[in-house]
Amino acid sequence: VFLLLFFCASSCFRTLRILSINSK
Repeated sequence: VFLLLFFCASSCFRTLRILSINSK
């Protein structure tokens, strides 16, 4: 369960990072 949450969290942060870079 924790591994799944960690994977989801890393994916979410990665997406947010990409979106923030594209916004600039």
